[in-house]
Amino acid sequence: MSPAGATAAAQVKERFNPFPGLRTFEPDEDYLFFGREKQIDELLRRLRTTRFLSIVGTSGSGKSSLVRAGLIPSLYGGAMTRAGSSWRVAILRPGEDPIGNLAAALATDEALGVGDGETELTRAFYATTLRASNRGLVECIRQARLPARDNVLVLVDQFEEVFRFKRSRRLAGRDEAISFVKLLLEAAREEAVPSYIALTMRSDFIGDCMEFGDLPETVNAGLYLVPRMTREELRLAITGPVAVGGGEISPRLVSRLLNDVGDDPDQLPILQHALLRTWEKWEEKHVPAEPQPVATQPVAAAAPASQAYYPAGKKGDVASYSSRGPRCTHAIASRTALRGGAWTIRKTRFLPGCAPRRGKIP
Repeated sequence: MSPAGATAAAQVKERFNPFPGLRTFEPDEDYLFFGREKQIDELLRRLRTTRFLSIVGTSGSGKSSLVRAGLIPSLYGGAMTRAGSSWRVAILRPGEDPIGNLAAALATDEALGVGDGETELTRAFYATTLRASNRGLVECIRQARLPARDNVLVLVDQFEEVFRFKRSRRLAGRDEAISFVKLLLEAAREEAVPSYIALTMRSDFIGDCMEFGDLPETVNAGLYLVPRMTREELRLAITGPVAVGGGEISPRLVSRLLNDVGDDPDQLPILQHALLRTWEKWEEKHVPAEPQPVATQPVAAAAPASQAYYPAGKKGDVASYSSRGPRCTHAIASRTALRGGAWTIRKTRFLPGCAPRRGKIP
């Protein structure tokens, strides 16, 4: 192989798609998470003064990614000087079993698990302890016998699912939802254990907190309303991952993307999806031995959100979307409900060929 060919092969080997698409960033992807540095610093500042942090924002504003790929890696890195850098983190969504999902999150090796292969037994033990009293979470942490400098962070992502669960299960759901919230509140109050609570919640559900005693006051004391990203922050969120992924991006494309997004936070997931698709198309078409920018035109920069759902078919075949698009849209729309003045999405199975994009084009 010629020197030029070897260099090109090395570049291809090192290059990777740095964009997650429609899913959230995860804690191990913090090196791809750009543009939120000021927001991360503010979260850390608030966590130093409160042990119950509420991250609230509109749908698509990046709440989950901000905590997962911003706050959590910063804690691991020792940004909370007094608390130290030893953190046990339990991440969950309430879903259809809030207390059960909390027990499962606590049983992981990243949280209170001991790595002995008895995860299911540990989960069952924690579930029993959590249901025993309002101090169940405190007892789980205490019985884990953590080292003196270890801290525990419980992240409840998409906390608004608790409200949906409470309404869908009537009396049984009401009791479990109330117990779940009390577990979190008690753990945040207990100074004898190093426990911190963080939750993410859509801003249009903030009024639903009134259904739980002491929750409005606690949320208000540790409230962080996710601000809109500035144009320069968005620029960094585009160009930073491209550079880490081993590529370059045309300034013209960056400007086009920024103009399309504007100041609408709902467009952030679509921006990530457009960048994911653009990178994939560039990988397919560019010549490795010839340096060139990632793209000069976005593949789907201004595409509607519905185009994130595409028919399973020939690779790159987006044209046939129109044949199934209406069915997909109807399937999604039929699984929504208006609750308390806010639209909530219920769990559903997608029609064949309508699954959301999470990786490469099939």
